[in-house]
Amino acid sequence: MISKQTKGPKKYIMNKLPLNIPVKTIYKYTYVIEKNYDILIKEICNVSYFSTFKQFYALYHKLYPSLSKNYVIKKSNKIIHELSELGFIKIDNINRNKYFYFKKPALALFSGNYNKVPHFVHSQYIKNDKFVISLMKLEYYIENNSIINNSNIRYHLLILTKKIYLATLKNNLDYNIKDLEFIINELNYENIKRRVIKYPSDNLIRIIWIDLYNIYKKLSLQNQTISIHPIHCKFYIIKKTLRLHYAPNILIFDVHDIKYYEKKLNNLFHEFFNINTNVTKDLQNNYKKNSELGLKQNNHIGYSLSLIGYDLEALEKKIFYINRSIYINPHTPLIKDVDYIYIDIAKYLSHSSQYNSSLANADRYVTRHITELLNSLN
Repeated sequence: MISKQTKGPKKYIMNKLPLNIPVKTIYKYTYVIEKNYDILIKEICNVSYFSTFKQFYALYHKLYPSLSKNYVIKKSNKIIHELSELGFIKIDNINRNKYFYFKKPALALFSGNYNKVPHFVHSQYIKNDKFVISLMKLEYYIENNSIINNSNIRYHLLILTKKIYLATLKNNLDYNIKDLEFIINELNYENIKRRVIKYPSDNLIRIIWIDLYNIYKKLSLQNQTISIHPIHCKFYIIKKTLRLHYAPNILIFDVHDIKYYEKKLNNLFHEFFNINTNVTKDLQNNYKKNSELGLKQNNHIGYSLSLIGYDLEALEKKIFYINRSIYINPHTPLIKDVDYIYIDIAKYLSHSSQYNSSLANADRYVTRHITELLNSLN
């Protein structure tokens, strides 16, 4: 049992407490912060609101690699038990596979404000693809030390803006320094939009914060994002302005059928093709030949695409069909073949009748429909 404290928390603890927490819970937060459990909570919350016990063991070992495996498991179980006792997490299971999810007190540590926590309803997540996607996001972070979440989108937009800012300072380019500084420091998109909407449609800052932003917003609404590093990113100075050669890697979690990807590729074609002043002609050929996107005097904005999934056989079948069936349009903004990222979370669901049934049904669907589609191409 974790006892209540009689003395107030130390100053360094007070500085870490979320805003607006109930007074009666201060001792709980103090204990969590003193034990550095808040670091673990924030690490996971950055990518997921769920964690299996085994993933938590792996994450703890990642943070403290010198510890033995047995000690990591023992220590991790103690932490999980204490966080549960404090009301920061709720333990559940999928048959024999234990996992936990964060409750409001833990989410407040992540957001910094008890009254402004991320919207999260466990019962809704567990009934749809969000649960599996959350496990994949956490597993990817554990294995690759890289985050898959919507913050990658803002990161890209800011990096592009900062590059324009630095190039403008160095070369006295025709971009408004005050506007660039405002954009870099502003968190509210609507305020940024009001600044850039006044620019001509061919202005690169407007292209980034209106055209590209709108494409990325659609991705985020569909629980899709981009890799933290673009496939290609270069700027060229033409007179007193810049030209952008840029291709993000779009990430889609593989919880869809083939027809979805056909429609998605078609939508992405039109969205990138319609970016103001964007030249997509021969984009793919240029990239495959010399890893460049085209002539320096033009803006060339394309993309690559990776499916992320836990069913290796289904991924291979879908990728094979998608790449074989794509019509090679000379104006396609897709700069290379679609690929996949396999994330092994089946080990966490292996005893779950609910998810085994879903996997089996998905596999039968993929086998049947891809075979039919491939036959139609011959």
